[in-house]
Amino acid sequence: MAMKYFLLLFLIFFSKCIIAQNIEISGEPGDTKISIIVQKEGWLQKNLFKLSKEWVYKSFRSGDAVIQTEDEEEGKILCKSFSKKLVYMNTFVKMDGGRFRYFLTIFCKDNKLKAQISDIVHEGGEMSHMRDGSKYSDEFPSTWSSFAKGQTSKQWPKMKAQAFEVFKLVLTSFHDYINSANKDSEF
Repeated sequence: MAMKYFLLLFLIFFSKCIIAQNIEISGEPGDTKISIIVQKEGWLQKNLFKLSKEWVYKSFRSGDAVIQTEDEEEGKILCKSFSKKLVYMNTFVKMDGGRFRYFLTIFCKDNKLKAQISDIVHEGGEMSHMRDGSKYSDEFPSTWSSFAKGQTSKQWPKMKAQAFEVFKLVLTSFHDYINSANKDSEF
């Protein structure tokens, strides 16, 4: 019981710390692009590129598997990843709601970075009416059957909100990593 209270207090404290950071993420649940801009005065593009690549390798299980393309001269890293598994409430039973596949593009310029999540598409799920390919921006999943339209129309926004929280955590992690770095990155 004491552990539950400790965990609750920790979550409240942690959420207040994130809110206190005043990080500006552009986008809302359902938007086609969600992004963050990080200013890093006095840093050259090549150093910011290396630092961004370092973050990718430390943040994902395998940087090589996540990075699709990279161009140091252009200052661009394109990554492909997935959200965590989503919860689909089928009446009172929690079901596997699948996940969202997304692209994370990092743009590096002198003194500035932009991390952008885009091309967000739903994949998988336990329910028979769930088919791959619905876009995050869809009001109603375009590839799902209308068999359970009432239930789906309630759960789809909730699933998008779950994924949006993951996207915010990814972008916040990027922001914090970049801002805590010094110029002696070891990558």
